[in-house]
Amino acid sequence: MLERLYDEKQIYKDKQEGYYSVRQEQFLTDKERGPDGEFGPEWGGDRGIAKKRTTTSTQRSQKMAPRLS
Repeated sequence: MLERLYDEKQIYKDKQEGYYSVRQEQFLTDKERGPDGEFGPEWGGDRGIAKKRTTTSTQRSQKMAPRLS
């Protein structure tokens, strides 16, 4: 199934770089920063956040999104 989606260009490889929460296993955006500009303890604090660069498979959303009526 994944090979077919890749062949049909429905998923593709993309690079992502930024701050990564080891605790939450996700990349963080500026929305997750507190008023002081720091990431809070729920994200792992100073020791649980790392600068990370990775290559991921990304889904093209237009064809895969469910139709809304």
